[in-house]
Amino acid sequence: MESCESRSVAITSQQQLRQVSAALLYGCILAGTGLVGLPLLLVSSTYGGPMAGTGALVILVGHAWFITQIFTGNPTAALVVLLVPVVGELLAYKFVFDHWRIARWPILCQGVGTLLLLFGLAPV
Repeated sequence: MESCESRSVAITSQQQLRQVSAALLYGCILAGTGLVGLPLLLVSSTYGGPMAGTGALVILVGHAWFITQIFTGNPTAALVVLLVPVVGELLAYKFVFDHWRIARWPILCQGVGTLLLLFGLAPV
């Protein structure tokens, strides 16, 4: 028979493993998001100037914030949103509709960034 002390140590170490793996997964997700968003940032700032570059940066920050909100609730859902094209979009829309109070600021941040990007890229 196992003692209560050894079972609690096993549970504690399992929770730590989950936290470390979740942190590694979260880091990989944010690194991948940044890596994919970097060309948008470079191209928009090169061809559109500082306003378009700022807009691209705000979009990237809003997207990372949105993925963080989804990841906090369900790490698997965050992976699906990023990696599965159609199902991920539907899951992101469902998250926005179900959790508008949480998702509104990242979505508004992306909207403001999109406006800045479009105004920065618009011909004068």
